[in-house]
Amino acid sequence: MNETTTKIIIFFITISSFFGCTSTVLPDQVNEPLPSTTEIDTNSVDKVSENFSQFLGFKYGDMEDLLTSRLGNFTSGNYSADSSSFIYYYKKQDRVPIEVWVNSKTKKISTLFIEILSLNELFKEDLESARTTYKINDLDASWFGLTADEIKEKMGKPSEEAMSNQDVHLLTYDSPDFLQAVSFKIYKTQGNICSSVSVNWFYK
Repeated sequence: MNETTTKIIIFFITISSFFGCTSTVLPDQVNEPLPSTTEIDTNSVDKVSENFSQFLGFKYGDMEDLLTSRLGNFTSGNYSADSSSFIYYYKKQDRVPIEVWVNSKTKKISTLFIEILSLNELFKEDLESARTTYKINDLDASWFGLTADEIKEKMGKPSEEAMSNQDVHLLTYDSPDFLQAVSFKIYKTQGNICSSVSVNWFYK
């Protein structure tokens, strides 16, 4: 299996996990087909590297050994289905799960995922609590609570935009070199605001 094929497989595993991350407020969302429209605007996707080469205290290329110092002890963990990654779960807050995917061979961080499961005022409270618990900076926190249109205003036209039959809205942006990507998930039942962000880093 060549490097390009491996990268494609890891990307689709990550996106599948992203949509398969069940929410306590949306248990039926994950089995619906996701018709999508893919358009790449090279003038807008430069913003991926600008905004997401660092996320949750980590930067592109960081290694597994930094996890404890940045996020504390993990709650649990397991290998991905193909064993290409080890997934660390952090659940210090029940309604704000975090996942960190680490490449099993290189030990480099490949995916950072955070989701806020709560509604209304609890959403804001949980975001602020998570900012304190995990030392989340202003930029990373600023994406939560935005509408799809507000994200597009900041990031430009997405590389991919998908909507499920259950009104789960996904916006994905790729960097020009396709080594970095970010996906935003927006639930109708949470008021059509961004409730989760997945940052994916690929390596040559």
